[in-house]
Amino acid sequence: MLNKHGQMGLMDSRQHRKRPIGPELVSNGTFDSDVTGWTGYFGGTPSAVGGQMKILGDASGPPSARATSPITTVVGSVYRVTYDYDFTNIGATIGMNVSNNADGGTPYATNNHSAGSSGMGTFLFTATATTTYIAPDAGNVDAEFSLWDNISVRLA
Repeated sequence: MLNKHGQMGLMDSRQHRKRPIGPELVSNGTFDSDVTGWTGYFGGTPSAVGGQMKILGDASGPPSARATSPITTVVGSVYRVTYDYDFTNIGATIGMNVSNNADGGTPYATNNHSAGSSGMGTFLFTATATTTYIAPDAGNVDAEFSLWDNISVRLA
């Protein structure tokens, strides 16, 4: 395989990744100063802390405390969700959800991660409505919280 200089060699690993196309659909996924555009549900309390969204858990669930943000989608189109997460303060498996409900309930796409983990998540979903809600979880235990950053949704 020729590299970008026309020489034989390995391709840059970034060239193998399928890059999302189109504009960013999440209006505030980096939380540089606030959590504008995100609403807490089921006792979830979102706040901006150190450039991340912190969602405080709530023992009044289930369902899990969460925050949601609406995006405009085209029915039948496939979208890629990417995000950074930190669950080192969570004692249960939780994740990122996609729902047609403002409260994030009854998700039709979910990407879960283990308690105590952190990293980057990515998954695809096919839109089933013109307004779709991105809904990261925080769990059902008071004083536990999840951290989220770089939440992005684009056409796949």
